[in-house]
Amino acid sequence: MKTEKHYSGRDLLAYMDSRCKMLERNKRSGTAGIYRSTRNRLKGFVNSSSLPFKEVTLRFMRDFESSMRQANLSPNSQCTYLSCLRTVYNSAVSDRLAPKDSNPFPHLHFSPKRTDKVTIDVDALEKIALCDLDGEGELSFARDLFIFSFMACGIPFVDLAYLTTANLVDGFLVYYRRKTNIRICIRLSKGMRALLNKYSGKGVGNYLFPILKKADSSYTEYKSSLRTYNRRLRRIREKLKLPVKLTSYVARHAWAMEAKRLHTPLGIIGESLGHTSEKTTRFYLSSLDQMVLDKANMQVIRSLDSIVRRSR
Repeated sequence: MKTEKHYSGRDLLAYMDSRCKMLERNKRSGTAGIYRSTRNRLKGFVNSSSLPFKEVTLRFMRDFESSMRQANLSPNSQCTYLSCLRTVYNSAVSDRLAPKDSNPFPHLHFSPKRTDKVTIDVDALEKIALCDLDGEGELSFARDLFIFSFMACGIPFVDLAYLTTANLVDGFLVYYRRKTNIRICIRLSKGMRALLNKYSGKGVGNYLFPILKKADSSYTEYKSSLRTYNRRLRRIREKLKLPVKLTSYVARHAWAMEAKRLHTPLGIIGESLGHTSEKTTRFYLSSLDQMVLDKANMQVIRSLDSIVRRSR
């Protein structure tokens, strides 16, 4: 391929740079971030700014894998780096930059371990919603985002941050998940409307919440907002002396666990946080009636929605 000819010495690190740029152009910043982290880890291992493909051998990969274990990286982090490297290497083989008769990965078997998910119950959620945060605007905003995320069927922070007025359609919140491109449609409850009204017009451009500072915020700026959000959630947790760590992800998992506790069919929940097959989730969700989904969510958020309506 002409676009790949200029990489010096058919170099893996340079090739990974090119893949990062391509992913960013295609607005796949999350994947680009994984590629960049993998490249940096590899660069640190070889202690050089170049790594010819011919040097990426079976022995090399075993040494790299061993170095990550010695650095006490979690098994899932090791799996992410190794899986990314294999994908990049196979891409380079297709681009005729890496030798196709050499496979440095035959010994690698990628099997990420399922981790225990941190969650909180409805009592803790109500405690958060009722917490007196007058005069602490930053914490109040983080708390409202957390509560809205739970009430919106555990909407991920990345999708929450980029919501605009265009996502409000005839009493519903409608958006496509950035991770899977699956269409999500949620009936707005009175509590959700109260939170939307509270921040109406405060976001830049048409954003529903003032999370991002520019209408065309980059992925790097989004990640900065996520770090700020999680830092504020930690302060809320310390203030309330909650037994579990609060992060953006906890609201999502809390919704799924509460739905499960209420015996909501797994097809409706979609095992939205711990599912083993995205294909299975899509199969179930595609056949569900919107009224069934609305009823399930209202059952999950009923008590919290009442608190938000009264206090906001």
